[in-house]
Amino acid sequence: MYSALKSGGKKLYELARAGEAPVEKRRQVYIHRLELVEQTGPQSFLLDVSCSRGTYVRTLCQDLGAALDAPAHLSFLLRSRSGRFSLDHAWTLEELQALREAGAPPSLQAVLTKVNANWPMDRLVEELQKERRAIAQRLLLQKGQS
Repeated sequence: MYSALKSGGKKLYELARAGEAPVEKRRQVYIHRLELVEQTGPQSFLLDVSCSRGTYVRTLCQDLGAALDAPAHLSFLLRSRSGRFSLDHAWTLEELQALREAGAPPSLQAVLTKVNANWPMDRLVEELQKERRAIAQRLLLQKGQS
C-alpha cells in the first residue's frame, strides 16, 4: 500500500507510479477494538475498528485477508471519530444551511457563508476558533473586563 507519506522527499505513491519500489518505514500502531458488525454479502463484512493515530485501515484489511489466506480490500470507509471529534457532535451541511436560513447570529452567519463557499476544513476550523475567541472577548467586555 502506497501513501502520501514521504521517503527521500517524495511521496510513496509518486515513487510507486514512477516504477520505484520505495522502502516503507514500519511504525507501531494499536488496534484498540476490531468488531465484526455484520456480514453484508457472501464475501463482504462490516467491521468497526478503533485504532491509534497513523493506522492505515486499508492496510489492516489487506493484513486480515492475508492472515485468513484470502484476498481482501476495503470498499467503504467511514471515519466516525478523530481525536476528540466524533460524528455524534457533527452537523450536516443541511443542518448548517437551516441554521443560516433561520437567521443564526451575524457572527455565525459569516462562518456559515464560508461553509457554502467550499472552504477547506482547516480554514473553517480556523474561522470557528477566531469566532470563539471573539465571543469570549465580548463576554469579558460585557463584564467590564478586558
